[in-house]
Amino acid sequence: MLVPGFSVAAQSIEGIVRYVIDGDTVVLQPDAGKPIKLRLIGLDAPEIDRRLVKLTLDGDDVGAWLVLQGHAWNVRYRGRSGPYTREERAARAARRGVFATPDAMPPRSFRRQHGSCYPVRAP
Repeated sequence: MLVPGFSVAAQSIEGIVRYVIDGDTVVLQPDAGKPIKLRLIGLDAPEIDRRLVKLTLDGDDVGAWLVLQGHAWNVRYRGRSGPYTREERAARAARRGVFATPDAMPPRSFRRQHGSCYPVRAP
């Protein structure tokens, strides 16, 4: 998968996603340099400490797509609504993905009960 415009802070890096660790974490092989483990910002899935980024594919926000399809929850910050509120509302209304069942446990609740899940390293 080619990532044409992926942002880290104020810079943009192009590369190939080598593998997906979990719902919000990928390993990117930049055009130059070593692979980088990155976590998508603004959505929630089980994770450990990672760099937070906004990932785009062909100009589209991958995080927004994940939430809209029901593959992740919008993250709320200290009472604020979070960046993907509209996408989560649409996914809930359409009963997509994790929002298809009323008892789906958000990752935040899962981590409170079970702790963080550490991904298995890819070869």
